[in-house]
Amino acid sequence: MSYPAIGLQSDILHYMPSMISIGGFFFLLTAVLTNSPNLYGMSRGGNYPFVLASLKDRGGDVSKYWYIEWYAWDVDKGELRRGRKQCPAKYKTDKARRAWAGPVVDRLNKLLNEGAHFAAGTDQKEADFFKERVPADVLAALDEILKLNAANFRKKTKGTYQSAVNKLRGFFAYYDIKPMPLARVPDNLGARFTEYMQTVLGNNARTVNNTNNQIKILFNLMDGRGWIDKGKVKTKKLGETDSGKNIAFLPEHQEIIEAWLLANDFDLWVFTRFLYFAFIRPRELAALRFENINLTQRAVMVPGLVSKNKKLQPAAIVEPFRVVLTDHVWPRSGKGRGRVFGKGLTLGGPGVLAENAAYERHRVALAACGLAGLDYTLYSWKHTGVVNAYLAGVDIVSLQQLLRHQHLSTTEVYLKSLGLRVNTLLLNSSW
Repeated sequence: MSYPAIGLQSDILHYMPSMISIGGFFFLLTAVLTNSPNLYGMSRGGNYPFVLASLKDRGGDVSKYWYIEWYAWDVDKGELRRGRKQCPAKYKTDKARRAWAGPVVDRLNKLLNEGAHFAAGTDQKEADFFKERVPADVLAALDEILKLNAANFRKKTKGTYQSAVNKLRGFFAYYDIKPMPLARVPDNLGARFTEYMQTVLGNNARTVNNTNNQIKILFNLMDGRGWIDKGKVKTKKLGETDSGKNIAFLPEHQEIIEAWLLANDFDLWVFTRFLYFAFIRPRELAALRFENINLTQRAVMVPGLVSKNKKLQPAAIVEPFRVVLTDHVWPRSGKGRGRVFGKGLTLGGPGVLAENAAYERHRVALAACGLAGLDYTLYSWKHTGVVNAYLAGVDIVSLQQLLRHQHLSTTEVYLKSLGLRVNTLLLNSSW
């Protein structure tokens, strides 16, 4: 009996038939006692011979059916047992068939190398080798499906899906939701997640819809692998009206909330100064350290690890921002090391700032000032700073640098979303 690509040494396999005939009961007993849990639809564990899976492409002839073939040890029969999986008929071309076969062969060979075999006392089918372990809970499943499909996503696209998963993880943490098995996902999960994005994160309608679509796509991918029923997570698309645009504070509203923050939440007031003067995003601020602030060179170095374009970039320290840093931030720096905002949004405090802490505190401030329901969010400070800088005469090229935009067109689009880019010289013209 000879097989290619044997998973054990050939001399051991050579003597396997005689070992079976003499000690067959020993092998059967070992299989019963040492079988690991049937996580993949078959047993794993133990040193069993096997033949690695390979694609049988029929000499490249796409008019014939192609299949994957492998051999795994059958404990009851005491011999290698052949398994085959035919390529689905929908894959018509050479390229499509090889693209399908690659991941299947890799997964099979991983299982075989881990000791996959047909267990004793069972009637397992070859198809059982393709049944995957279903991750224990929703978040683990989302992480796993992202990992499995990483090769199919562009780098930027993968980051977008990861951000959506991170939002859902934040939702679970915010409401202290325990690990939730896929089989027990409630029907209202999508509705509650939507509410969380609107009220806690302050996301506009377009952002909420995009995030929900990304999560639904990942759940559809799970359905394709048999992990969950299709359509389990239901969401209602929100109307994307003008309220979904970037909203800056009206001057009188800016004055009201700034006065409230100075009197009631000073640390949040300092946090908003970074957005207003330096246009540093909340996520970037959560990771900012005192070492990143250079008052001599008048720059805050935003680490590439958290910056939007993943590059180390300087955010300019304009004069009023320098006063804030000198008078309020630097005195809290201790030895000039550590995070600028620690746990609980504490300026110069220990620990790590939670993703939602600043958003939640700002929501409370808006409500206290009677500004809830006006579409203002934490990001409104950045938008307001840009509007006021533009109205103060800062040109678009300078704004591009201050905003750390790679392309001028990005700044153009952003200004238009704020209702700007009107040529102020035309306002004095007449005809």
